[in-house]
Amino acid sequence: MNITTRNLESAADAEALIGVIAALEGCSPDQARGFVESLRSSIGNAFETALVFAVKQLEIVGAVALRPMPMGHLELFGGVPAHPERHEISRALLRGARAAAPDAVLATFASELYWEVSALEPLGFKTVAQYQRLQATAPGLESVAWPAGFTVSSYADKPDLTGLIAGLRCYEDMWGHHRAQPAQVAAGLSNYDAALIWLARDELGNVAGVCRATLSDASAWIDAPGVVRSDSRGLNLHCALLGHALRELSARDAARFTLESWGESDANSADYLELGFEVLESEAIVAWDGSGII
Repeated sequence: MNITTRNLESAADAEALIGVIAALEGCSPDQARGFVESLRSSIGNAFETALVFAVKQLEIVGAVALRPMPMGHLELFGGVPAHPERHEISRALLRGARAAAPDAVLATFASELYWEVSALEPLGFKTVAQYQRLQATAPGLESVAWPAGFTVSSYADKPDLTGLIAGLRCYEDMWGHHRAQPAQVAAGLSNYDAALIWLARDELGNVAGVCRATLSDASAWIDAPGVVRSDSRGLNLHCALLGHALRELSARDAARFTLESWGESDANSADYLELGFEVLESEAIVAWDGSGII
């Protein structure tokens, strides 16, 4: 095969990483550069040592960055673009990532966009969660009772950046979620209508969950809904929060609702279906603890 793996060696390698990301995501080089810069910001000084490249006959044919995640594992950001030997390259790159982090749990999305998926299971990757995209045109809008002591307010009514960051960090013990960075959260506020960000609070006023949405041409997109603080789970708070968002959006003439779930629990997914959503897309999040390597 003559496929080898190595770490970053030159500035040309960094440019090659941008090319790999552009090919994987089907985006422009400028957009890919933005992804890489965001990745560099989140990894910090360890960015260059976190890169692993697959090389065949001096050509970079795949690349990943090992991004630390809040749960303690490393997410493999990147993969292998289309190539006649994609299976072998995927296998080599994944084993190269394992060699670079022999004691870490490695996680990635089992997506044909990023990998020859058939290379994942033989190495020992196992499904740990699901990414889902769901949609509804007639969701259940009946009121869901709020647990005793909990209230909800919009960011427009009660601006609270610290609370919003705390709400987003409620997700961090689940697969598929990154560390909420205060600067990025603050910068991202311009992408949302403050009236479409809702914070749930406990009786002490501490944020216990967040749900946010965008609305355009009667189409609502709901970001990472229904995930609440770990000590508030099991109280049906996620359904109350999501139900509140659906009613507010409907009052603004939303007619189609798209929801993304990044690795939340099976119980939450079942609740989305009960609310009238159907799954349009599902993709496994897989992890590898190093066992089963061949």
